Amino acid sequence: MAELTITADNVRLGANLKTFRGKAGETITPMMPLYKHTDREYHKAANTSALVADCKGLVIGFGEDGVSIEIATQGLITPGATLVTNTLYVIGSSGKIMPYDDLASGKFGTVLGWAVSTTVLDLQIRTSGVATP
Repeated sequence: MAELTITADNVRLGANLKTFRGKAGETITPMMPLYKHTDREYHKAANTSALVADCKGLVIGFGEDGVSIEIATQGLITPGATLVTNTLYVIGSSGKIMPYDDLASGKFGTVLGWAVSTTVLDLQIRTSGVATP
């Protein structure tokens, strides 16, 4: 498998989804994992270092540098991509979502959530701060 291809029109928010508002620090697209940069704005997260793998949530819509955005942190969400049921999803190296089984050695395995169906992700972010062996 590879990183998920998100169809923005198919993103749906669950009733129990927890969110907060932040400011985009760069151009971002729906369902992109984000971390809080030292400039106090949100940038796309990646599994390439402990700093950028410290995911704070998934952006719900589109955003450009300096624009207010909504960020999902926990709960059920339809990410607009086909999932594999009972699969754990993590941050990819290019700021996208990917299955845990595709995580390469030496990358930071930030868990985003568990696929409860082929369309719904149970968003439960867990950042380890540790690279995979």
